[in-house]
Amino acid sequence: MIAIPLMKKLNVLVPHWIEHNDEHIAEMEKYLRALETEGQSELAQQCREVIAQMTAVSEKLNVMAQQLKPVSLRG
Repeated sequence: MIAIPLMKKLNVLVPHWIEHNDEHIAEMEKYLRALETEGQSELAQQCREVIAQMTAVSEKLNVMAQQLKPVSLRG
């Protein structure tokens, strides 16, 4: 098995994690609207809080992405 250097892995994984988390946020926002429409205020509030935490995670991941030094993903 070929070992991939850590920085190469992170240069691929961090943008993937950001994209994946943002997709989950978008999906949660759909459920939030549905919960609000159905009058499920307690669940809607919990969903809002989860979305806020997930958004904070994306922000942290973006900071991490900015701090990564560019590396060649070839070879």
